[in-house]
Amino acid sequence: MKVHLFANLFVLIFACKNVESSKILGVFPMAAHSHYTLGFTLMKELAERGHEVTFITPYRHKEDIENLKLVSVEEVVEGVTEQKKQLYNMHEWSFYYQAKFILNIGIDFTRKIFNIKSVKDLLRSKEKFDVIIMENFINDAFIGLGNHFKAPVILIAPGPTTYLCNYFVSNPSPSSYVPNIASRFSSDMTLIERMKNLYYDILGEYLIHLYAIPKHNEIMQEYLPGTPNLREIMSNVSLILTSSHVSINTPAPTVPAVKEIGGYHVSKPEKLPNDLQEFLDNAKEGIVLFSLGSNLQSSDLPEHMKNAILKTLSKLKQKVLWKFEVDIPNKPKNVKIMNWLPQNSVLAHPNIKLFISHGGLLSVIESVHYGVPILGIPVFWDQEFNIRSAENNGFAINLPFKELNERTFSTAVNDLLNNPEYTKNVKSRQKILHDQPLTPMDTAVYWIEYVIRHNGAHHLKSPSLKLKWYQINMLDIAIILTLFTILLFVIFYFIIKHIISMFGDTTAVKAKKN
Repeated sequence: MKVHLFANLFVLIFACKNVESSKILGVFPMAAHSHYTLGFTLMKELAERGHEVTFITPYRHKEDIENLKLVSVEEVVEGVTEQKKQLYNMHEWSFYYQAKFILNIGIDFTRKIFNIKSVKDLLRSKEKFDVIIMENFINDAFIGLGNHFKAPVILIAPGPTTYLCNYFVSNPSPSSYVPNIASRFSSDMTLIERMKNLYYDILGEYLIHLYAIPKHNEIMQEYLPGTPNLREIMSNVSLILTSSHVSINTPAPTVPAVKEIGGYHVSKPEKLPNDLQEFLDNAKEGIVLFSLGSNLQSSDLPEHMKNAILKTLSKLKQKVLWKFEVDIPNKPKNVKIMNWLPQNSVLAHPNIKLFISHGGLLSVIESVHYGVPILGIPVFWDQEFNIRSAENNGFAINLPFKELNERTFSTAVNDLLNNPEYTKNVKSRQKILHDQPLTPMDTAVYWIEYVIRHNGAHHLKSPSLKLKWYQINMLDIAIILTLFTILLFVIFYFIIKHIISMFGDTTAVKAKKN
């Protein structure tokens, strides 16, 4: 038995190490720290495992890393910073305008990236890559890099599978029980919610296929001339690695070319600054951590909301650590503000009792990883979806942004701090997240090297990629059966009519004879 166990372990290690140093291009140009975290964490790991990594990113890391070459696109940061100021208004928009806004950001952003000198130089170079790993965030024109460098493409989805990436691998997403990423629904939808969810899915597909993809194809043809039409090379995507996990997200169907690696970005906690470490250690009653992430600024909150929050926090016996970008005059004594904080390392501290968050998926995963309940204040896009899932799993309270006032905020905070069920539920989810045969990072690296070993791993691709959308949904068969059924009814109708007319004629003849 031990011999077999050792042999299996040896085979696994050999498979993971069987890929010699490969040349990898990482494309993570989105000017958002959460997206940078997903890219940098993975690229750094691949470089440390001996691969030669070229990394397109808008942010510079603190120190040089062996095997990791930076292609900086930091010029795009300023423009995106201006667009982020509109995020607090998105909760007032319809699904259509939210989706259109996000798609337009992606289209504009992709064009800007192709225009940057460092990227143009890379395209003109004679570099060769074994695989291209790119974030999937409305940047479909970058798929052309696979054709340009003659390399398979792996997508890193910043969440679960959605209509923004399903079409690359023909992944199914039934509207009956898989909520749209921008909806407020759980998987247990009412009839009306299922109808709305179907509408969101159809509208999302319409915007992607009839608006976004043609726009990205234009960009790709402009900067990568000679590349086949974007729709023809989408099948170059070998694999989608999703930043999700069943401990956080509702289970949904996936094809073999989709693998979950949610939690791979969670790194080992780093040493904290002395003043912050002391603040956390001395919090005998515990700590409430408050952060709205990297895209939203707490300082941009409406004044009435800031006042409602401060009044509630001042009444807590717990200390509060708040990511706030400017100084707060007359802030409560129990509140410490920092314009930036190492969220992962802070959440790892045992004195953290509650995390007040915007509901970004990476923040939710970190909360589950460290077993901390969440008060979610979702503002836009997938945030309400993430918090709704966490609430359904019993470790969060969803407080929609527009409903935030002193009463609702105070009630939610005190409920989470004083009801042990929330902590019990998040600890249960923590066990599920950690109960995996490989760590999320090892899983990610394994599948990346698997694609390299098998020259794109085309055997993972679904046969449905060869079908049209109406064939996948059996609409052609449904139409044929419907027409056949109508034809039968028409034939049946005329037969009955003929029979009735025959009997009618017979009756008429008899009547005349009488």
